[in-house]
Amino acid sequence: MAASHVNLGNLAAARAAARQLLEIAPGFTVSGFVRMDLFRRSLMKALGTALLKAGLPE
Repeated sequence: MAASHVNLGNLAAARAAARQLLEIAPGFTVSGFVRMDLFRRSLMKALGTALLKAGLPE
């Protein structure tokens, strides 16, 4: 949800979603997520970039 809000240009909602994610998964990192290779590499990179813009830890 955080990445979607970033891509829609709604940074306030993206940051709110990021805060909620960190409440339920305090150890979440963007690099850990990207390493999971859930999707094509180009998509994971784009998601990672968006998540960083949302304020999630690298």
